[in-house]
Amino acid sequence: MPKTPKPLKVETFSDVRGEIHKLALAGVKVNLLFSRAMSVRSGDWHECRQFDMVLSGEVEVQYGLYDRSKIKVLRPGELLVIPPRVPHLFRFQKDTVMLEWWDRAFKAKYYRPYRQEVEKNFKFFESFEARKKKLGAWK
Repeated sequence: MPKTPKPLKVETFSDVRGEIHKLALAGVKVNLLFSRAMSVRSGDWHECRQFDMVLSGEVEVQYGLYDRSKIKVLRPGELLVIPPRVPHLFRFQKDTVMLEWWDRAFKAKYYRPYRQEVEKNFKFFESFEARKKKLGAWK
């Protein structure tokens, strides 16, 4: 009879771009992400394969070295497998829920050309949210 797995472990991180729920069950780790339209995430690479499946919404994925990169748009039910050591960047076209996992231990290493876009986008979202709060205070 199979062993009953330990209870589901969940860690949640959120910011102005959305939420990342890190799930672990029976030694399997996956991330469930909600990303707002126009947000940008990732800008990194890994020593392992990464699997990304869109559950709802739409995301444009740029992958490969910046000057020789490819772009693929993922819609619900579509899966992209990113090979080891391939830098990648996610640009969310719509509010999107996505599942991601790896084929072995995961450690991110930033790829500067993509990471700069992530950081610029994050600052945009922060300033946008601050302006919304300020305008809301004037009502």
